[in-house]
Amino acid sequence: MTMTTATTSDTDGQSGTSDQRHPSATAWLLDTESFHAEFAALWANCDHDVRSGLLSQLTDVSLHPELERVGRGDTTDLRTRASQLWASTDPVVTDHVARLEVSTPEDWATGFDEAHLGHWFRLCMAGHLEAIAGVDDPDALRAGLPDLGWSAVETRRVLFGREMGELAVRLDHQGYGQAVNLSLGHGHKGWLDHDDVTTARQRLMDLDRARFRTAQHLVPACEQLWNVLDVAGSNPQRVLVLPGAV
Repeated sequence: MTMTTATTSDTDGQSGTSDQRHPSATAWLLDTESFHAEFAALWANCDHDVRSGLLSQLTDVSLHPELERVGRGDTTDLRTRASQLWASTDPVVTDHVARLEVSTPEDWATGFDEAHLGHWFRLCMAGHLEAIAGVDDPDALRAGLPDLGWSAVETRRVLFGREMGELAVRLDHQGYGQAVNLSLGHGHKGWLDHDDVTTARQRLMDLDRARFRTAQHLVPACEQLWNVLDVAGSNPQRVLVLPGAV
């Protein structure tokens, strides 16, 4: 399966970024309402002609039934939308898509694979993102936050976020959510909800400032992380999407 490379150069004109920032120094706010509305409509079109009970009669199903159901449906609309975003020239879309490890339109043309639905979910998300300034050196935070008193779990959560499959389930647990979650599996991290953002921001506020006397190099990165969390916290109706593990 062909995969995109998760590298990109900075794009002029992108909200919250500049050509002097590190390529990873972008985060995004996701409009979950508009994203869910679009993906739910695409999902409805891809499985409308599948008859209930059909899969229960199958004795040799290579895919999970929820994914098999999609594969047997008409995925044209989903594939078309994903292909449009793949070819988009919008700087926010192209920057985000360039970081994703997903299959390509050429892969989709050869037939349905269980991973495709999750990849389409991730690609369709790109059309509902607003870019904000991120952190120049997330690796410094990954190594340094534990020295400031953060646990390993707290550090991973704030830098890499939750599993994307969990977001799909939260958006539509009775519809596409479970199928997307199964398709993505584990390892597709990258989002925080408002409670996560609020908790992490409070954690930064509660840091013992004396710890920075021997960790001056972490001050810029911590300030940038604070700014990311502050912007996200000011937009409670949005989900924060992170670049660390897209």
